[in-house]
Amino acid sequence: MQQYKTVKSKLEESLRNARDTKFKCEVLFPCGTTSKIAQDVLRMSSQEPYGLRGCVLYVNLEEKNVCRKVACVEMDPTTVATFELYLTLKEDTRGWCMLEKIYLTLKGCFKNSKWKSMPKILCSGFILEKKKLYRTNH
Repeated sequence: MQQYKTVKSKLEESLRNARDTKFKCEVLFPCGTTSKIAQDVLRMSSQEPYGLRGCVLYVNLEEKNVCRKVACVEMDPTTVATFELYLTLKEDTRGWCMLEKIYLTLKGCFKNSKWKSMPKILCSGFILEKKKLYRTNH
């Protein structure tokens, strides 16, 4: 349970930092998305030599078919990385999302929000890929 909380909090912190430094707008996730990601990260690290401690998580965002790196999370900076996970989040491009973005932007203007551009609304789906940094003798 402690590892789950660690993964979830590190992921959420990195996404907050990306929101403030790279996006400069509000980023909205469907409820439970970071929890699902944290569970998958734990599952994928369970068979690794150093477990979760050997994980480096790269977070990417796909917008309009362009993917860009937005964050890097070292689960334990004092441990040599034995594998990398690549998380790809996607912006929701369905029609109703544009209306939601316009509404949130206008609402932010009236409330004197610190964000100056339209919010990003992300899909609940994501891709999590694993790359091992060592060879097995099998």
